[in-house]
Amino acid sequence: MSEEERFEIVPGSNRGLHLRKRRPRRFGERAKKAFVEHLAATCNAQASAAAAGVHVSTVYNHRMREPGFAADWDAALAQGYARLEAALLERAARGAERGGSTGAAAAADADAPAALSFEQTMQLMSHHRRGMAGLTARGRLVPKRVAIDQVAEKLIRKFRALGVDPGQGGGGGEGEAR
Repeated sequence: MSEEERFEIVPGSNRGLHLRKRRPRRFGERAKKAFVEHLAATCNAQASAAAAGVHVSTVYNHRMREPGFAADWDAALAQGYARLEAALLERAARGAERGGSTGAAAAADADAPAALSFEQTMQLMSHHRRGMAGLTARGRLVPKRVAIDQVAEKLIRKFRALGVDPGQGGGGGEGEAR
């Protein structure tokens, strides 16, 4: 990084612009990779954020703003839940509770599920299945996130099907009822 790139011009409080040392990007690609890998191992966003060295609100903000990161998050959770299901099946086949590890130990041991009681694990799996089916805890459908461009295209098609030209503002002309 050159000397010029190390600084940025920012407004000061009650004064003009000034140079400030550029802050390093804390949740960069390396931290995101660490978060996603830990999430796949633990299914725990808070512990995974701590493992990546950021606050949990940072990862949720990035999830909302970055579709690629949200997709990686979802894939990590799917992998984590698959491992959790496998561990449940193993417990059922053996007929005994299997203790697990948490946090960094779970991330280090890819086959070890998080230390949850059987009831907690079943509840977590139930929430996951409902979420995969598109349902909330109350049985309502979860609204899908759609890009604004897709919404605009769909509205324009519907307006045109109704015989309205969306480019004309769509209403309020002389002789039209409101």
